[in-house]
Amino acid sequence: DCDEIVVGNAADSSCTIPFQAESLYSTSEYLYCASEIGKGGIVDTLWFNVAATGNFAVERIRIYMGHTSSHNLSGGWENLSDLQEVYFSNNQTIATSLGWEEYPLHTPFEYDGTSSLLLVVVHTSDYTTSMPKYYNHSTVYSSSVWRASDNYSDSCASLAPTPCGVISNVRPDI
Repeated sequence: DCDEIVVGNAADSSCTIPFQAESLYSTSEYLYCASEIGKGGIVDTLWFNVAATGNFAVERIRIYMGHTSSHNLSGGWENLSDLQEVYFSNNQTIATSLGWEEYPLHTPFEYDGTSSLLLVVVHTSDYTTSMPKYYNHSTVYSSSVWRASDNYSDSCASLAPTPCGVISNVRPDI
């Protein structure tokens, strides 16, 4: 049985999230509540909805998933040490065509269906002049926190919790 669950409504196409393409390094954390997902099960593929292509060459992408009892990220970063790495890629070009872009997980994630889902995207890339855009949507709660930098030493490419970051109510459609 293969269920596709979509969270988001393609309400906005102006953001470069989840990859923060305007910076060399970024870490973004997104929260999706159980009530938005609807049920538990094995997650073996993640999709992001490309709104504007950019043929963005990414040196490294890491995606992590985890459970949390939190219902918002208003306090900033959740504990990132309990997350499971589910996707890793070197030298990948993303956003080459419009629509849903597939990320088959190297390690399927067993979502429990009752906790909120944490999704963390870490990227390292070169500069690009044609930044891809992804469909995203606003929530009534703080659903994302991110940091981006052109300086690797700012810890933007690590999972180390830091006091820095932008808290927002905008997150990518998945």
